[in-house]
Amino acid sequence: MNPTKRSRLVRDLEATPARVAALLARVPACDVAARPQPDASSAREQAHHLRDIDAEGFALRLRRMLEESEPFLPDVDGARLALERRYNATPHETALAAFVATRAECVARLERLADAEWSRRGVLEGVGSITVEQLVERWLEHDRAHLAELEALAGGAAGAADAETAWGHELALR
Repeated sequence: MNPTKRSRLVRDLEATPARVAALLARVPACDVAARPQPDASSAREQAHHLRDIDAEGFALRLRRMLEESEPFLPDVDGARLALERRYNATPHETALAAFVATRAECVARLERLADAEWSRRGVLEGVGSITVEQLVERWLEHDRAHLAELEALAGGAAGAADAETAWGHELALR
């Protein structure tokens, strides 16, 4: 893998939590749990979702890909987690802090990877064989989708919330 590309991927992953926090701070407190459409996610739900998908999805997949030989990596049902964990009824500040911490651990691990480790493989449910590099690219696609949704919720990028509603971006997880 090209070291410049690897560095950019890691820097982009590292930047997401601060961007999420800044966007959440722009959402008025009275609107943090509001959904722009019935099947869309609130800003609060976004924070919880990012925490859980990082911890139970991407971070776990990364660890397993680096420690096991071509592990099977199950999909994560974000919609189910949102319902079971009642995201919108739970304050998001703790979720955001956990997201920041998990992401920092993952970034630190990625920064230490040897070139050969970026080519390690796992089998992602619904997708097939992927490398660590491809996992990180999917991770960033997931980040970008949520950043666009949060931008719309924070009053920016008109129509971005309509681009992907609810957890419809889940294909990016696969």
